[in-house]
Amino acid sequence: MLNARWSVAVDIWSLGATVSSIVSASMTPMGRICSCYLQAICYLLRRHLFVPHGLEPGDELFPLAVLVLQNKYFGPFPEKFFQLLDDEGAAVLRYVLGQCGEETQSFAKTDPGTINSDDKEFILYLMKPDPRDRPSATDALMHPWLNGV
Repeated sequence: MLNARWSVAVDIWSLGATVSSIVSASMTPMGRICSCYLQAICYLLRRHLFVPHGLEPGDELFPLAVLVLQNKYFGPFPEKFFQLLDDEGAAVLRYVLGQCGEETQSFAKTDPGTINSDDKEFILYLMKPDPRDRPSATDALMHPWLNGV
């Protein structure tokens, strides 16, 4: 939709979304996820972090609504992100930013205290709106959140 180049940074974002979904589903820090693994998988099959209400994946507006949610919960996309986009992609992103404004609400879908600060910090480290700001896979593996794994 934004016509931006696909890179490994997309996989890093996906890892952040997966960790976020599992942590939210288990309602426990990742270190204790093993006891809740089956419950978390069942939960993920019913819900995804960025599923817009009232739309199905085949709906024409679904990708745009997903982008609005991503911006709302992990944005805003920085101005430098526009360097990666063609005119059509830039127009879409300007629309998204106009829908959301500058205010973001990371983890707004979770109850207070559901996700601990270490989990939040790691997820936000991975889910930077601009792919150039995301860590490499090697850097992500060196993050203190993964110590002892």
